[in-house]
Amino acid sequence: MKNSNLFKMNTFALLSSLLLLSACGGGGGAADTPVAATPIKAADPVVIKTGDLAAKPEFNFSTQLNLTLDVAIEQYSERAYLNVCREEPQTGKIDYSNCVYRGALVQGQLMHTLELSHQGGMLHADIWQFDGATEPARYQWQYQSNTSVQRFEIR
Repeated sequence: MKNSNLFKMNTFALLSSLLLLSACGGGGGAADTPVAATPIKAADPVVIKTGDLAAKPEFNFSTQLNLTLDVAIEQYSERAYLNVCREEPQTGKIDYSNCVYRGALVQGQLMHTLELSHQGGMLHADIWQFDGATEPARYQWQYQSNTSVQRFEIR
């Protein structure tokens, strides 16, 4: 019976404390100043899933771009080899471990279209002669955002 009375007293004390705290509404000052409610903009629908997204018809969601390699160098009538590689971010030099095309030129000619992920940036091309004694000819290509057709011409 003694425990029952103790439980009732603790419960009463707890409820009294909660009522006292909830009755306190602050103590004047800035809290008494009315605050303007911020209106909710009803014009923007809530997007719940990808299918709810809307875009203008001309917007291109693709992260791919087609790049045409167009090589025509008459001086390479002998066999030559082409590397087209990305730029190493720290040094700005050609990164031979990150090439997008490697292949032989036939009489100094090549026409090939690559599908690349749209990373912008710079590509470097080296044309190597098979004689092994000549330094490679070097070329660079930069993504052109104002052009719909991307072309890397080497002449």
